[in-house]
Amino acid sequence: MHNYPPFEMRSHADKCAFIRARLFGMVITASDGVPVVAHIPMILDPDDNTILEGHVARSNPMSDLLDQGPRAALAVFNGPDAYVSAGYYPSKQRDPRVAPTWNYTAVHASGTLTGFRDPKTLTDHLGRLTDHLEQDQHPPWALSDAPAGFTDRMVTAIVGFRLKITRLEGIRKLSQNSRVEDRNGVLQALGASTHPAEQVLRDEMLRNH
Repeated sequence: MHNYPPFEMRSHADKCAFIRARLFGMVITASDGVPVVAHIPMILDPDDNTILEGHVARSNPMSDLLDQGPRAALAVFNGPDAYVSAGYYPSKQRDPRVAPTWNYTAVHASGTLTGFRDPKTLTDHLGRLTDHLEQDQHPPWALSDAPAGFTDRMVTAIVGFRLKITRLEGIRKLSQNSRVEDRNGVLQALGASTHPAEQVLRDEMLRNH
């Protein structure tokens, strides 16, 4: 991750909270020098925030790689992002030497990836994942709501993985290095936008300033 100090997310707790809130990301590894990417939900182990858990379908190209033993991998979680026009800056009226940019948030988790296929371990993983994803639903769906035999058949079609995190990096590029008037100009422009992503980024900027 290219991380400029004013944008760096320094708190380990903040980076873990970001992953827990975002949930969906990319796991990236390589096979014979060729990148292999899976887009999937992942959760941090509730008892160990250095371990990410997830699973892929057995038909996913990453499935075979997980059977080949531990390997280096990277998990990427992207948060709100949006284009920032130079026209948003009030200071442009006095000095045209300004440029557009892109504001965004992200966390990278690097480490060692290992797979697991044991049915009991997979069922436990699915239970943890489901409980986490369903916590805001009313009523929440639980793995125990599935008909008899359904989960047993489902786990035969997936491969689980754990990513042991050795490096956790985070960035919040939210106009921290801009003049106050220009940062306020960005907030005003994003707030006036009808694009949902720009509204979400504005809220992120407000939370972090």
